[in-house]
Amino acid sequence: MSEWRNIAIPSEEIEDVEYFVYRKGARVVKNIALKTSRGTIFLNSQRARRQFLNHLGLPFLDTERIYDYRERNRIVKEAIEKRSHLEHEGRASKLLFRCREHPRYGLQAWSVVTEEYVEIPVPEVRDMAFNILEKVVGGYKLEHSWDSGSAWYYRVILYKEDKPLKVGDIALCGLAFKIGYSGDKALAVYPYWKILSCLNGLMSHHSIQIYRGIHRGDKEKILSRFRYAIYEALDKLMELAPIIDKAKSPISEAEERAILEKILRKYPQHIQDRIWHLLRSKYRDETGVFKLSQALSDVASHGIGITDRYAQELSKDAYRLIANVVRTT
Repeated sequence: MSEWRNIAIPSEEIEDVEYFVYRKGARVVKNIALKTSRGTIFLNSQRARRQFLNHLGLPFLDTERIYDYRERNRIVKEAIEKRSHLEHEGRASKLLFRCREHPRYGLQAWSVVTEEYVEIPVPEVRDMAFNILEKVVGGYKLEHSWDSGSAWYYRVILYKEDKPLKVGDIALCGLAFKIGYSGDKALAVYPYWKILSCLNGLMSHHSIQIYRGIHRGDKEKILSRFRYAIYEALDKLMELAPIIDKAKSPISEAEERAILEKILRKYPQHIQDRIWHLLRSKYRDETGVFKLSQALSDVASHGIGITDRYAQELSKDAYRLIANVVRTT
């Protein structure tokens, strides 16, 4: 795949639309081909199709469920024409397609935003964050980094406790950064802790976000807000220690099950099974929502065959459990 290209196209330059939904063996193939003056742009990712239809004011699922492809194409073409009028009247911005050139499949749009999108290079944001940590804290250790395909994630350790610890003590803390680059991911800062119990990861659900969604506005203002978020996150790092004891207050088995079942609905079965197993074995002597939090963060840190996305979400849910205790007491 080539480098990212931002292609801003007025709706009036979209000459034709082919909205494909068909079955190929056991797989359902969905794609939108937009014939434009710049060439054909393919929207084969669900993200790009959903964003494109949202910009046109069309419901995503209802549109994809239309059986007759001619009717589907007609509806999309009419919506494009209406948006073209809005753009002429200055009531809508031109669409911007965040694309990569595929050697076999042509120009592939990863996301569809508007020309208000602001390009913020990942290295620039990463280096700014690391420089702040170097200046304020005096040093850091990069624990883990990964590319999700739409954002870079970095997890850094800022403080590590050397004295003997008991279960529930904070062993180390740091920050996690998310730097989106695909056009549909935000910048974000997360306080990050590891507490003693096989050093499970516990990530703050209260991410100090630059904003939710795409990069918009003045680049310097966005970076300024990101910079401020780092300082705010540093202030939050030590707030977790006093609330862990409250989270250990005993609750009934029925309450445990009700709380956990509500959280686990969004996870695949193998993750759910692993968490229930840990609660019955490794964490059977723990109490309160701290027990549940530990099981979630254990799977997040040590689960085999778990994607980075699920690991991060489990860590955030682990923190959410403890934070809810403080808000309700």
